Amino acid sequence: MEAFKFEKLGVIPYERKPEDLRVGGAEPATPQPPYDDEAFFDSEPILMQGFSPECGGYSLAFLLAYLLNLTDKLNGTFAYAFEKTVDGVPNEDGTTIQAIGTAAKNSGTCLEDLFPDDSSNPSGAPTTPFSKATPAAIQDAALRAGWIPLFLTDLSWNGIQAAIVKYKAVIIEAEVGDEWYTAPDGTTSWAEADVLPIRPPQEVIDAHFFVAGGKFDAQDIWFANSWSIKWGHNGFGYFQENYIPFVKNAIVLYKAPPSIQTVQNHPTLSQPEKLSLIQQIIDDIAKEVGLISQEIGSL
Repeated sequence: MEAFKFEKLGVIPYERKPEDLRVGGAEPATPQPPYDDEAFFDSEPILMQGFSPECGGYSLAFLLAYLLNLTDKLNGTFAYAFEKTVDGVPNEDGTTIQAIGTAAKNSGTCLEDLFPDDSSNPSGAPTTPFSKATPAAIQDAALRAGWIPLFLTDLSWNGIQAAIVKYKAVIIEAEVGDEWYTAPDGTTSWAEADVLPIRPPQEVIDAHFFVAGGKFDAQDIWFANSWSIKWGHNGFGYFQENYIPFVKNAIVLYKAPPSIQTVQNHPTLSQPEKLSLIQQIIDDIAKEVGLISQEIGSL
């Protein structure tokens, strides 16, 4: 695949609402020691959103595969198609970061072969609508739903690194220029030496979703892109602190615990086992609610 420029990457800017659940205190996060999780780079494999502006769906598909330790490809087009049913702008290309969070909570995404993907159509035709999803695809996707999306309030260099340590990865909404697919001499290129580290845009042309995680140090934060393994470092890239002014939103995913009702209705657990598990669920919820309350209370 030859490098090409994107006409539309796939972000509809979103302003956080008071009801959006947020994490990250008013105090700046402290510097983090170097972090390295090779599993992030072993996730199977980097996805390609093609010519359609589906980075919101493909970022979620990559993140779910990583968080769930999957070796199978998940379907970015399915996730994007669902996002378009809830983002409030069905006739506009791209989606919002809030819709990505809603998809993580309500729909998940299915295995790649369960939903048609026309995103690599050279004509740039619209993506497959969610109405094309079969019951099998919807049921399979639901197995990966149930995540609670949390907006980061600390979008600083240290804040993003701290979120990676706590939640493993962060979906970032960032403004971009043609530096993402252009060498310093102006030629179109996806080569690592030409595009990494990502250079701050001389002119903002659009915005893009990508998944930060896997590795960082005092100089670089790594991320997974959705432009195939031909882009950057085998599909991955990294940015430096000079890119922070262009980061506009970020979310992490917290896995909701199993419901108490599910445990109570379990056919094989003994009563003592049920009581023990229910108490663990209550303790986990109380702990997380307490942490979230502290973080929100400090805003």
